[in-house]
Amino acid sequence: MRKTLLFLSLAYALATACTGNKHNAVYFESQLDSLNRMASRGVVDTTRALALSNDIRAYADKNPNDTAAPKLLFNLARAEQANRMYDRSIVTLRDLRKRYPNSAYASKALMLEGFVAANVTRRYDDARRAYNEYLEKYSNVDTGLTRDVKMELQTMGKTPEQLMQEFEARQKQDSLERLPQ
Repeated sequence: MRKTLLFLSLAYALATACTGNKHNAVYFESQLDSLNRMASRGVVDTTRALALSNDIRAYADKNPNDTAAPKLLFNLARAEQANRMYDRSIVTLRDLRKRYPNSAYASKALMLEGFVAANVTRRYDDARRAYNEYLEKYSNVDTGLTRDVKMELQTMGKTPEQLMQEFEARQKQDSLERLPQ
């Protein structure tokens, strides 16, 4: 009996030592930081990003009330983008909003979802849906983001030439309105 208890105690201690640091938010943040630093140097590691994604999702499943979980999911989505996993990033942002709709990261996730859809994947209908939902739910949360969302909606899908033509037309109209009558 004593040997069994000793064996179980050692097995538990070994298992805890091997996995203990993988089960906290600080560990995951450091892993995300490392992954993002690599991506900023042009090193894309989708295998590592996918493994980290699975680990963070499992962590959020096991710790739904952890206040660090929404931030982890948001930063995970950014790391997925940095590693060119755009569709997975959008899924992560939607998952964040579903799990933590009252989190400070929910509004940012919706804005970022729209931005990726508009500027990376060129899915303008998805981007419009996300941006309009942002304006409906969060327009009073962050005036800077709200201004950016409105600007994105106005310029989405337009070429630089089209934007320049619109700008020149507005300037011409403004100068005509300033002429004495």
